[in-house]
Amino acid sequence: MLNKDRLLGIAILAAIFALAWWGTVKYIHKPVEDPHRKIVVFKEMSSRGEHETDLINSLGGKVINRLPVIGGIVALLPDNNALEEVTNHPSVAWVEDDFYISGKINTESTASLAGKEISRPVDVGLVPGRDIVKVGVLDSGVDLNHPWLSQFLGEGINVLDPGVKPVDVLGHGTHVSGIIARTVGQVSAHKVRVKIHPVKVFNYYGQAYLSDIIYGLQWCLEEDISVINMSFGTVRYSPALEEAVKKLNGEGAILIAAAGNKGPKKDSVLYPAKFTDVVAVNASDGSGNIAVYSSQGPEIIFIVPGTNIESAWKNGGYSKETGTSMAAPQVAGAAAVIMGLLGSVGQQEIVARLRRYTDDLNLPQECQGFGRINFNQFKEELEHLTDI
Repeated sequence: MLNKDRLLGIAILAAIFALAWWGTVKYIHKPVEDPHRKIVVFKEMSSRGEHETDLINSLGGKVINRLPVIGGIVALLPDNNALEEVTNHPSVAWVEDDFYISGKINTESTASLAGKEISRPVDVGLVPGRDIVKVGVLDSGVDLNHPWLSQFLGEGINVLDPGVKPVDVLGHGTHVSGIIARTVGQVSAHKVRVKIHPVKVFNYYGQAYLSDIIYGLQWCLEEDISVINMSFGTVRYSPALEEAVKKLNGEGAILIAAAGNKGPKKDSVLYPAKFTDVVAVNASDGSGNIAVYSSQGPEIIFIVPGTNIESAWKNGGYSKETGTSMAAPQVAGAAAVIMGLLGSVGQQEIVARLRRYTDDLNLPQECQGFGRINFNQFKEELEHLTDI
């Protein structure tokens, strides 16, 4: 008969081997970027993409998806010969890699607030007499049953699997959505109505194909989403992503993006925040300085607190999270408030309005942009004015 010490030792070894095996399985099955996967953008695309599909099929390729927002398709091309023929075809404007963009990959909150009472969003979803402002969140989905958020949620989409609801398994999208809800509720109280529309583009490992992000933007355009939050970034430039951003901006959507967590390196703002048609948001710390992790560059428009921000988390939880990902949704919420009061206004008008409520932190423009948004001042003026 085995004694207790030996049984305990066997149990410990079994647990170690199980953990090692699980880690190996996760590593092995982590999706790998497909080098044959390309975004093909045409000079002029047919209404349903029939001709473009025929071209890809004739070369032994396969069409994965269509991206009419940029006049393009996502395709698997079998080899370099097919790639060369597509690239040189007279109807093709350009071809680029459909690469992975990485978001936040941890699946646990950094500081659990379970059981702690923290400031909750104000319910503004039932206030009569105002148009609903639609806010799209391109992220990891959302906790659809979270008590903070259920009253604010509108229709969403799971780009990765359209037949499945956009449930958040990472927590990041839920946290971002909670920040938007709380910002709108606390700043505007009874003045605007918002609906947050989750657009799930990141998989379990925090990866999103470039084309999935573009498809998410396309969905936002089709659904007439007014404000779009993008708390992710990449160092790789994509003309297809820039084209999509320009299209939505031209249609009146306000695009807000996290500047990135590449600080204190200079000229380190990530795409899509780096695009001129996007409002790039940086993060300050609790002392009114630029957070050490925040990217820097001439593209920065605003800075807001981004360190230890309290919000909702997956599975009905709450957490404190840190990053420019937590700064951007505060500006998205403020933009939604302005649109709720003034109706459809463009990016320049949104930026000009928010500039009224900024404090100069005496930082370089590359760090703070126009300054830190003073949400208390914003709220006080809203309480005394019928519009802003």
